[in-house]
Amino acid sequence: MNIFDIIQTIAGFVLGVFYLPQILRLWKVKTTREISLWGWMVLLAGLSGMLANATHLYLTVGAWSYFVAEIINVFFCLVYVIEVIYIRYFIEGKSKENKKSEKVYK
Repeated sequence: MNIFDIIQTIAGFVLGVFYLPQILRLWKVKTTREISLWGWMVLLAGLSGMLANATHLYLTVGAWSYFVAEIINVFFCLVYVIEVIYIRYFIEGKSKENKKSEKVYK
């Protein structure tokens, strides 16, 4: 293990921690009106490609720090995307349906 492995692991952890306030805030406010789902899905695709490269490097030369950093980033980005989809289509979607049905009965 060298200093660059330690730096890579710490940087991956810090980037992973970046997602936590986003995840917690979204769960608290339960609105996705201002969130670009496509943007987050493109980010997830890019991170997944980087994870594939990190997996290759880990298996061929043992670059474990890059691999761990990418696993952390892909995991938290995936959690955020799933949370946006869940809130947008199951929570906000139901409230829109309820508002439409209230208008019909009035």
